[in-house]
Amino acid sequence: MQDWLSFYWFQVDTLRSFSWERIYSLFFLVAVPLVFFLKWIFRSQSRERLAITLDVSKAGRFSDFVANLRYLPPFFMALAATCFILALARPQRILETKEQYSDGIDIMIALDISESMKGQDLPPNRLIAAKKVAKDFISGRFQDRIGLVAFAGEAYLLSPPTTDYEILNQILDDLDENTIPAVGTAIGDALAKCVNRMREVSSDSKVIVLISDGSDFGSSLSPEMVAKLSVQFNIKIYTVAVGGFEKRADVEPVDEKSLKEIAKASKGKFFRASNTETLKSIFKEINAIEQVKIKAQNFKDVRDYYFIYIIWGIIFLLISMLLKTTFMGNVLED
Repeated sequence: MQDWLSFYWFQVDTLRSFSWERIYSLFFLVAVPLVFFLKWIFRSQSRERLAITLDVSKAGRFSDFVANLRYLPPFFMALAATCFILALARPQRILETKEQYSDGIDIMIALDISESMKGQDLPPNRLIAAKKVAKDFISGRFQDRIGLVAFAGEAYLLSPPTTDYEILNQILDDLDENTIPAVGTAIGDALAKCVNRMREVSSDSKVIVLISDGSDFGSSLSPEMVAKLSVQFNIKIYTVAVGGFEKRADVEPVDEKSLKEIAKASKGKFFRASNTETLKSIFKEINAIEQVKIKAQNFKDVRDYYFIYIIWGIIFLLISMLLKTTFMGNVLED
């Protein structure tokens, strides 16, 4: 900002740049010259005139200059009044900014990494295809907190809900069917860990995305019971069955029934991914269903500059009063 002791504040461009809080006060500026003009008229009429013959050649220009100095006190008084009126109008500069924000969605991804996910009916296999599409899903979110649980015969929380998507992608890259050696498909335990992480979250939208190809095996908790419990905490479960429709001897069949029951119990939705493209479209659909609401908020940074004109007004007023005590005027006049 310019220093207050600068004639920058009296430039036309500077005055035009302001937003005036009380712009109607500027009409009083017209009164300033009018008041001094009327004062001059009334004073000139009330004074007695004395005809004096001056020898201009002797007085010279210096005497004219000294005589004109009597106009300085009222001039500075007019400047003071002008500054006070400008301050009264309250000059401001407003910087308006628009900020987008979101409350975000809390999402837990429960990913099956059991032995059956080695099935190659989704090339190159079920797990790699699911991991790739999960990463695409994560990159498509905006300010959502996403957590990750991996499960086989046991369930492990690999990441609590976070917005650090780079870490999530790194965890997914490191996951394989050997990460959890325990045999089984503990869907109920995985869902329980997800619900436990999200039950105290206060966001409006809480979602679990369960990606698996089989029925529950080896859980200490029933998946259907956990799904019903999730409704109490306003958590929806989307189940994604991964695997082809064609029966093959080298892969385990997909158990749709149990995954459908989990989705129904939690008031969520069931999806069947029979190939990689279908799996991508499923995640796009989930992304659209749970689309985060972007909110906009306007912020105004208002800066006042009236105090600068008050300071200048006081300075001009003091100068005017000081000059009136000299030969330029009489302080008792007015």
